[in-house]
Amino acid sequence: MKKVLAIVLGLLVVMVVPIVALGAVTFGGLAPLEDESLGDLGEVVQDGYVSIGLLDVGEGKLALIDAGGDKDGKALLAALTRRGRNPEDVVAVFLTHGHPDHVAGVHLLRKATTHLIGAELPYLTGEMKYRGPLPSMMGVEDPGFRPVAIADRDRIQVGTRTLEVFALPGHTIGSAAYLVGDVLFMGDAASLEAEGALRSGPWLFSDDVDQQSASLRSLARALAGRTIKKMVFGHTGSAASAAPLESFGR
Repeated sequence: MKKVLAIVLGLLVVMVVPIVALGAVTFGGLAPLEDESLGDLGEVVQDGYVSIGLLDVGEGKLALIDAGGDKDGKALLAALTRRGRNPEDVVAVFLTHGHPDHVAGVHLLRKATTHLIGAELPYLTGEMKYRGPLPSMMGVEDPGFRPVAIADRDRIQVGTRTLEVFALPGHTIGSAAYLVGDVLFMGDAASLEAEGALRSGPWLFSDDVDQQSASLRSLARALAGRTIKKMVFGHTGSAASAAPLESFGR
């Protein structure tokens, strides 16, 4: 019996240690995600380990950048309540990509039109499989909603706000960044390190890390000369300017 237990313990160590090490390499040294005000634009809502951008679009209406990973939407609903709003006041959702931890709360927002880069649609519904190492092993449930297809460089007006769409293929084929005024929402295409540098999204969850890095360089060129006062990321704290992206693009 002792011999069997020793073998089982050895197997567990062999399996667990690489996973822990991989997690440390993937997520270590990142700026912590937290709730954050975006001034009159709105706020960043921390939904566990993922962010939701909550945008004021005028006349008591709101738009979201992503909808979190909680199907019950506890953090999202609490943020709406703090503002004296309810899910029916959310008129639009803009998805940075279709991974489950970014779309779970959409079903709560019955009055909202959801937007997603067109190439991502068959992956969202499970008709095609994501190619990232972990996403490719995980099943995808049909989320029960169909987004409006959008494209690179679209400019979409929602109430008083204009959202510019920048396609960032790599993390997923239809990953996107959204520029709203002087705030850039990056999704999972990149993460912010605690020391302020930009890190390309983790290969463990990404379809093509080389393409992702190329997309970030292209975005840096596209935004050269534009005033960006804040960059918001899907899983880390925000940056106070576009400097990390500009450095990545050199």
